[in-house]
Amino acid sequence: MNIDLGGQVALLVGAGAPGDVASNGRAIALALSAAGASVALLDKSDDVLAACAAAITAGGGNCTSHVADVADEASTLRAIEDVFKRHGHVDVLVFNVGIPHFGKLPSIAREEYERVFAINVFPAMSIARHILPSMESRQRGVFTFVSSVSSVRHLGISSPLYDTSKAALAALSRHIAVQYAAKGIRSNVLLLGMLDTPLARNAIAQAGKDIGAVYEKYNSGIPAKRLGKAEEVAAAALFLSSDAASYINGAELAVDGGLIARAG
Repeated sequence: MNIDLGGQVALLVGAGAPGDVASNGRAIALALSAAGASVALLDKSDDVLAACAAAITAGGGNCTSHVADVADEASTLRAIEDVFKRHGHVDVLVFNVGIPHFGKLPSIAREEYERVFAINVFPAMSIARHILPSMESRQRGVFTFVSSVSSVRHLGISSPLYDTSKAALAALSRHIAVQYAAKGIRSNVLLLGMLDTPLARNAIAQAGKDIGAVYEKYNSGIPAKRLGKAEEVAAAALFLSSDAASYINGAELAVDGGLIARAG
């Protein structure tokens, strides 16, 4: 499928993490750029932004970088204002932000769930409400929120805060999808399964576990018998962002190698 986003501005919140394999953010940024979009990158790390921008430029694409800590609303909104000053509008938003959290619910402190929601949920709502008026006036816009299969299935991992926060993104997406469809605005969610990304590898390392053993266990439960790749996530995000998906609205698309079907 030949997807053309020429002339469109795509705002990617969360440009990815460095590592030995591609991150979802970097892969999505490159896919959007390769389709012709001007990509506005938003991330809290100067190094991450620089690396992602260099990859886009090397591929002949155009992008701008905007530094913001999404946990700080003032910082985030300053970055959004800068995006509008430099690009004039936003056609596509891909919200690719999330921190993992593991633990039994009774042992979780209030500060922990405030932190998870401050990063995984609240910025999505804040950014959406600030770019929706412009999309309404232009009668076009696409939202894609990156979520997880753990928001709809318990996968045997104790991560109640992460799972709940990702489920909140689906509720937000449904609201946008229904309330703004008549204004030419669509919103969908990607439900990601087990992926081989820097985020996954870092989480395993922080838990002090062997990555090979963990991945082998994951693979045994996935019908495809392998973990997904960031490039596969990017392909799905690009499709939903394009006119090829013009009648897909309010959907939750699983990118999981069949994991939901098996778990369900």
